[in-house]
Amino acid sequence: MPRLERPHFGAALRAAYHPVTFLGLLILLVGVVSLCSVPPRQRVERATVTLEMVNVPDEPLAELQLVLVGDAGESTRSVELPASPDAALRLTRLLAALREALREDGRWPPELPAPQVFILERRGVTVAVLNFENPFSLRSDSLAQRPTVTISQEQQLYASLAATLQRHGVGEMRILINGHPSPVFINHLALRRSLD
Repeated sequence: MPRLERPHFGAALRAAYHPVTFLGLLILLVGVVSLCSVPPRQRVERATVTLEMVNVPDEPLAELQLVLVGDAGESTRSVELPASPDAALRLTRLLAALREALREDGRWPPELPAPQVFILERRGVTVAVLNFENPFSLRSDSLAQRPTVTISQEQQLYASLAATLQRHGVGEMRILINGHPSPVFINHLALRRSLD
């Protein structure tokens, strides 16, 4: 049976002087020192926030005119809406009311939402930019996704939008579909593709 010899103390001392062992001991020493020297965390008191209800005065109502264009010509209808000092917001609300009035008569496709209105001043003329956000893509080539309207219905809807805006001081109207210029309004009516 072979005899096992005990390692010599000199071999252990040589291993301690090896650079890897020395580096390991140095890292262990730095870790212990940094762990012991970290100051205890201070407790931070939580701030108490009190929310108060602020009553915003209601905007006064103003009587505005909708212009409804149909087979029999133009007709007007009065609506009372909040008189916002922001013209774009006021016109957005006005066109939402126009949408409801035309939907009652079946002249506004239910898939077409009311537009959001932006106001620009171009060469002294007020330009209303109407952005129709649609769940269907009017820019797609597939007509199956578009609302079914006749050419006459589309022209009357466009004329109602333009006449209502003109009644309230807008000189020109531009239409965007999902934030982009579109070659047609819904299916048939060609549009200007630039804001100029």
